[in-house]
Amino acid sequence: MPTLKRLIKGQNIAFDTHQAGDAQEINWRDVHLEKRLHGKRGKVRFPLIGNQYPSSQGLNSNDYGRIVSEVRKVLRKNENLLQELAESVVDALKRFSNDEATYKDYIDSANRIAEYFDLDVADVVKAFGTRDNAITELRTYHLGSEDIGVIELIQNKDAVSLRKSRFKRQTLINMQKQ
Repeated sequence: MPTLKRLIKGQNIAFDTHQAGDAQEINWRDVHLEKRLHGKRGKVRFPLIGNQYPSSQGLNSNDYGRIVSEVRKVLRKNENLLQELAESVVDALKRFSNDEATYKDYIDSANRIAEYFDLDVADVVKAFGTRDNAITELRTYHLGSEDIGVIELIQNKDAVSLRKSRFKRQTLINMQKQ
């Protein structure tokens, strides 16, 4: 599995569900990216699936903001590291879920990572698409102008195509709010 030691110097990063030794079946939907800081003895958790929000323990809001800013900066300037992060997330989801994680779970995780670190979703999703053919086709929907409506972008290993979507503009807006 790829390692992310270069993400921020002097810090550890791991994927975890915090269920070691509790004799329960692993709840893989609780898997999160956890950054532990040396010196301050704090940590930040970034959930990959579900409705949970990032949380920090032993850090103030300035420290949390600094960590997010540093991670964002490193990922934006190093596409290889972004790819490595994507591969690690796919590996973690596969491992914790016993291969029950789906294409949608990978995409949801990509969107969450993009949201946490203010990254371009397309870059993160592109990085997810190259891992063991985890994604065979990706469809995204984009709001066009009032007269265009909704545009569907379809990407697979053979082609990229663009077409007018069957979704109505308001339907997409409602879907984005959920």
